[in-house]
Amino acid sequence: MEVFGKMLNTSIQPYIAVAHDDGWTAHAAVTLLSVLEHTPQAKLFSLVPRGFKQAAALQRAVGPQLTIVPMDRRAFAGLKLWDGGHESTYYRLAIGSVLPAPRVLFLDCDMIVLQDVTPLWQTDLAGATVGAVPDVSAAGRHRLELPHGAPYFNAGLLLIDLDRWRQEDVGSQAASWARNNPDRLTWGDQCALNWTLRDRWHALAPEWNMQSAQFGRQTRWGFRFSRTQAAVPGPAPAIVHFSSPPAFGRFADSEGKPWMFLCEHPLRDAYRRIAARTTWGAQPPPDRYPHNQIRRALRHHASWALPAYTALRRFI
Repeated sequence: MEVFGKMLNTSIQPYIAVAHDDGWTAHAAVTLLSVLEHTPQAKLFSLVPRGFKQAAALQRAVGPQLTIVPMDRRAFAGLKLWDGGHESTYYRLAIGSVLPAPRVLFLDCDMIVLQDVTPLWQTDLAGATVGAVPDVSAAGRHRLELPHGAPYFNAGLLLIDLDRWRQEDVGSQAASWARNNPDRLTWGDQCALNWTLRDRWHALAPEWNMQSAQFGRQTRWGFRFSRTQAAVPGPAPAIVHFSSPPAFGRFADSEGKPWMFLCEHPLRDAYRRIAARTTWGAQPPPDRYPHNQIRRALRHHASWALPAYTALRRFI
């Protein structure tokens, strides 16, 4: 791990961190490259498990601005994961001990940056430990028993005052609470951090973490993404979070990840443009097979036929 001789000047060089395992390396590379497109002076950090196999490929893809930080997996053993989750989501809890700097911007690896993050990096947190954007759905808060009226943030983007984080021992507190309250966790570390920081976070403008539900609307068929970004109301996104869209409705657009064939997110091509420049860009979408090709064509051109096709599939 790199040794820092002195604390950074937050007005000059933003420090950006992600966390992932081997399976998410391709997506981490896209997130980090999107940062460099708009904030080339940024210093990047990737928190990965010990034994991470794609370090050389990731370093080549991103460049010398990246420092890869191996994490001890034993510290996160036994923490509850949701379906499809990985222990690396908890690595951010240890960021105060592996990154001896006063501030860091932490991003999930299903995000892309569309603007310079320097204004966000310089945000005054007004004495709070972290800055975050409220979660659009807040689906994870119902088990937490938060105080009445207390908001719930999306941990996909966290602007962290690391000095306060360390002083308040936030990472250890959140990990301990998660380990002792597994039945109250819907989204792992996000729920644990919302409980631990329930009165110590500062709300950021929504454009810094634009979530999938903000790029579409509910129809009689279910949630549908807007065809273009221009059709989305509100401010232009500065950071897009390809989170899972609301899955209400039998024929909803339920795939929000831009590397999937069925993704209808209006900014999926922005992700794919960056991905095409990486080692992993030629990989075909894992869900591109005949059934989904027909399903997507019907959604675009004859949505009225979806119920009949879905019924027919039961007998094929």
